[in-house]
Amino acid sequence: CASSAHSTSTFAMSALRQRKQSSSPAPPSTMTRADAGAGNTVQKGKKNHVPSWKDWLPILALAGVAAMVLAGSYMRYGPNVLFGQGWRDLRMTSAQWQAHLTSHTGGSGGRALVFIGGPHRGGTTYIWRNFKLHPEVSGFGDAFETGSDNSEGIFMQDVYTKMGIGQEFMEFMKPETARSGVKQTGLGRYALGPEADVHWTETHEKVTEHSQARLLNRFGGYWNISKSVLVEKSPPNAILSRFFQATYNLGNKGRWTDTPDDGFGGGTSVARFIFVSRHPIANALAQQALEEVKFVHVQALVENWVALHEYMRQDADRLQFVEWVTLEGFVDNQATELAKLWKLAGLGGGDVTGLEDTAAKLVAASAEQPKADFNKKYRDGWCGAVASRESARMAADAIVERFSDRVAALGLPYDLDWCKGWSAPA
Repeated sequence: CASSAHSTSTFAMSALRQRKQSSSPAPPSTMTRADAGAGNTVQKGKKNHVPSWKDWLPILALAGVAAMVLAGSYMRYGPNVLFGQGWRDLRMTSAQWQAHLTSHTGGSGGRALVFIGGPHRGGTTYIWRNFKLHPEVSGFGDAFETGSDNSEGIFMQDVYTKMGIGQEFMEFMKPETARSGVKQTGLGRYALGPEADVHWTETHEKVTEHSQARLLNRFGGYWNISKSVLVEKSPPNAILSRFFQATYNLGNKGRWTDTPDDGFGGGTSVARFIFVSRHPIANALAQQALEEVKFVHVQALVENWVALHEYMRQDADRLQFVEWVTLEGFVDNQATELAKLWKLAGLGGGDVTGLEDTAAKLVAASAEQPKADFNKKYRDGWCGAVASRESARMAADAIVERFSDRVAALGLPYDLDWCKGWSAPA
């Protein structure tokens, strides 16, 4: 029994030593390269991988593409691609802006803010470029300076709606749009949206001194604010005019009110407006040349044109300073029409003859010469189709029947029966 107990004790102690050895950290390996080659504890073929230049090729390719995209964007839109629109913002209060605008001794006794609006592809850019020819007018520079397509202020600010313009593809991807196949907003459609969304007036909640200062500080960074007239052009200005008039005149109370019935309080608005128009069918066909609009039917584009102009006509009665101009009339008589627009802005002391002489000289010396009969190619294409295809004739008749009375009520020199008196080119 003693022998058996001793054997059991010896076995237990041996087992305890084995457990302690198995739980102790393993000593550093002393295996040699020869041992590794001969033994079974190292898997053959395993090596530490050192990256080579070839491994970086995909990353370098992606970085190169990104750099090319950034460089292309910079070449088109300038420093704003890197720093954003606000890097040139001024830091003036609403009161400081009103003092700056109303204390100027030139022009009509104060500086004027002029806003140009009308349908896209309706001539707003062409008239804006001519308007800027006067030495006392300051407008935005090109897209490289402003970071905005066509140097339009609507894309440079964050106070009022952009009406889906520039976001047409995103709008088309919405489920309700995909089902209907019709863009609900954006270029060529925005005036057909809910009035509360697109037609801003003096009653809008954003008519505040904060909005005024934010807009003027943003635009002021791109104007030469020492000039007598500061001009901004965006087509949707045509249905934002009453909002602008109210907003930019805040702080001008006591000298100006937004009520036409009392003569605007006997004061003078700092905001003035130029409404530009073009023949509705020519305008619709010109819009269809744009990628965003090419699948929108001409009838829908004409409907948008009519709605836009009805807002313009309605608002004109409540604006203290507004001038209408058609692209066709402007091209036919540039000097006279340009003089009228400059007079609206308070330039030339009301001397229209002197302004016409100045306009004639500046236009002749500029590169802003109109294209000969710029509507002709659209009329020939439209009327040629109407004459040769029954479907085109029916579409043209539908436009005449649906919109002729509304266009006539606008008082503009346009006839929707555009093929009347047309003859095919030789």
